[in-house]
Amino acid sequence: MQYRRCKCGKRKRWDTGEAVQPCEGCEACGTTFAQYPSDHKALEPHDWKPRYDPEAGEPSRRICKRCHAIERVG
Repeated sequence: MQYRRCKCGKRKRWDTGEAVQPCEGCEACGTTFAQYPSDHKALEPHDWKPRYDPEAGEPSRRICKRCHAIERVG
């Protein structure tokens, strides 16, 4: 197991063996995480869907369908 890095090297991720989603990566250089320099791809925008609050029964924040990132508020 190794780290995967973005092209500029500012962000890195531990390689768990799962595929890297096209929306996971570094916003600074606009590339996805990769093990080798030739494997970097252009970063794609998140595919947001509403995330429902079980107590209120209404949407609270959005969540990405692919990488499960939660939209930050504020």
